Amino acid sequence: SEIKIIGNEVQHLIPTLGLRFESITKKTIVAYSCDTEPCQSVIDLATGSDYLIHEAAGEAKGHSSPRQCGKVATLAGTKSLILIHYPDVNDPEQFIQEAKMEYQGQVLLAQDGMVLGEITSL
Repeated sequence: SEIKIIGNEVQHLIPTLGLRFESITKKTIVAYSCDTEPCQSVIDLATGSDYLIHEAAGEAKGHSSPRQCGKVATLAGTKSLILIHYPDVNDPEQFIQEAKMEYQGQVLLAQDGMVLGEITSL
């Protein structure tokens, strides 16, 4: 399948690109924020996407909280939000709940080896 890749500069402490992957044949769009503060560039990359993979390291310069990720996902109209680069804590479910304060769609935590095509609860 052919894939179109679009990059956009995002707001991190060093030059960083967010990415949008468009599968031409499967009509699937995946956006990835990389490390960033909430910004229009990520919203643009994620607009109309099936999945937005957004870092959730916490609200700080160059990073985003899960709640901020939820707001970006809502503004972009993405179908599913996947939080990545989140802090190691005893109850990561709290990150999902925080994102859902701003986003009504499906929220998942990224896991090593996760395959997006195997997510069937969309």
